[in-house]
Amino acid sequence: MPKHSDMYNPHIPGHKTNGLSAAQKARLNKHAEQHNKKHMDKMIMLMKKGHSFNKAHNEAMKTDPPKGDDKNSITIKGKKIEMDKGKLSRELGIPEEKNIPMTLLKKLVKIPNGEMFDHKGKSKKMTPGLKKRVSLAITLKGFKK
Repeated sequence: MPKHSDMYNPHIPGHKTNGLSAAQKARLNKHAEQHNKKHMDKMIMLMKKGHSFNKAHNEAMKTDPPKGDDKNSITIKGKKIEMDKGKLSRELGIPEEKNIPMTLLKKLVKIPNGEMFDHKGKSKKMTPGLKKRVSLAITLKGFKK
């Protein structure tokens, strides 16, 4: 998510959206809470030319991708890998500021894909994505800071 100072004013001035329907204006105003001025201006221009909201959004994302801090990326052997910061913590119901215990990670990595397991009183299913995040967490915990 962009820093608050980079976000566009959630209320888009009416003169910019002349020619768009009330539903489009409302959707753009809500959308502006998550994107900057450049992104929103590009969307408005494309929608005025007849593009749908989704098509305008996809085009605007190509020229002005979010500079959010919720994604981290690492490069391994020249391949860039994007990770959703805190996703494993959210899936396990552990606050992001707390470390996930290695003992828990080692237990989880042994659970086969598709099998149910209990964690903090909740039943969860081991998915391939969850398994990959657990394995990566074990690997990254092994590095010294």
